[in-house]
Amino acid sequence: MELITHSVRNPSRLKLMISMIVLGFISLGNVIRHVQEKEASWDLYASAALFLCCLAAFIQSLILSFQKPTGLRLHEDTLLLNGTSIRAKEIQAIMKMGTFSTTVGIKPHGRRIVPLRMCFRFAGDELNGIADLAAWAERNRVKLVDQAFQRWI
Repeated sequence: MELITHSVRNPSRLKLMISMIVLGFISLGNVIRHVQEKEASWDLYASAALFLCCLAAFIQSLILSFQKPTGLRLHEDTLLLNGTSIRAKEIQAIMKMGTFSTTVGIKPHGRRIVPLRMCFRFAGDELNGIADLAAWAERNRVKLVDQAFQRWI
């Protein structure tokens, strides 16, 4: 069997970035209000910690969004994604969601949520990529489902 390679990117995290910006501004407003009132309480520290967590999640999402595309290689009974080899018998299902920019997640056996390192979207020709992935899944008896899925941040 020939080796099939596709260029893949990290999925878009636009909703996460927008929600972190809104939540960060709300918590920053609370921090500013407590500082202006010269009131040091646990509310101040909790708001500051929440702001820092939102800032960290936003920066991480921004960095991952601008990473260069990596490769997805489909071998006979394994696939290689971001340097990780995944055997077909370790995969419970391959899930895809979205209409215009399809996000694909590989759900391993025993997991309820798709790991972030196993989520991607095709950077090049999406239709051929999904068709090749579907053919690979059919050959290896892996379910390919069109359903929304959860992933870690």
